[in-house]
Amino acid sequence: MTVTQMGELLGLKRTERYWLLNKKVFETRSIQGKTMVDVASFEKWYAGQIHYRKVTGEEPGLLINAATYSIHNISEMLGISESRVYALIKREHLETVTVDFRMRVPRKAFDQWYSTQSRYRTAKDRLKENGRFASTITVPQMATLLGISTEQGYSILEDNNYECFFKCVFLNGQQRITREDFEAFLSGQDRFHLVDTVKMADYSNNPDTNDIELPETANQEPKDADKNKTLIPRSKHAPDFITIAEAAEMANVTRQMISKLADRGKINCTKVGSRIRIHRRDFEKWLQDRETGR
Repeated sequence: MTVTQMGELLGLKRTERYWLLNKKVFETRSIQGKTMVDVASFEKWYAGQIHYRKVTGEEPGLLINAATYSIHNISEMLGISESRVYALIKREHLETVTVDFRMRVPRKAFDQWYSTQSRYRTAKDRLKENGRFASTITVPQMATLLGISTEQGYSILEDNNYECFFKCVFLNGQQRITREDFEAFLSGQDRFHLVDTVKMADYSNNPDTNDIELPETANQEPKDADKNKTLIPRSKHAPDFITIAEAAEMANVTRQMISKLADRGKINCTKVGSRIRIHRRDFEKWLQDRETGR
């Protein structure tokens, strides 16, 4: 096609038509003394840019849109403002490219990042995950059901004796436990049991609170009213070792304090893999000695 036809197709005036020719963004050839634009080369250029638009309404940038996301694309997908998208790109060090002086994110880089996090979700994934909230509980909820502290609840998930029961899921950036896993945990060990509470508030994405029924088959035990006894449920088959979090709860001190006592050799402990475990009997004796002032 002629330069004039190209300019009319893009709605350009004479000066800008020849500016594109001088930029050599597409191939041209001379035929009978006239400069002609190679159509195939022109269409390839048109699909790889987003600045110029045909008067016919055909969308530009088909190739670039297939390979990258614009800031606006990401804003709509994640349901956040464009300013937050820029902040996200900077914070997460996402790969970017510049097309027609505009920042874009390669789809491959964005999809890889998206699959490794759970804080930001697309509308489709949010809808899917909302249906999964009803079948899960949070770690603080689990702790309430067992009559222990939230800190102890998290320590259960890290404990080698119990981690086999749990395959935690993350919904909207929140760690949650499936009811199925929680019931398997209740029936698979005899140290922790449900307290006498049979319902609890389910704090989910919904701002309203709903009642969540506990498993009817679970072995329930009343909470011990004696405040002088340990807050950690225990049976005659209790493990020989406890975590730093459990020790801190038993002693009513911070975990940092327990760690310092262990470092100073005041508390008998051992290292299991990368975790520190404290000998239960020795620690209980240390507690008794502390109470008697020895």
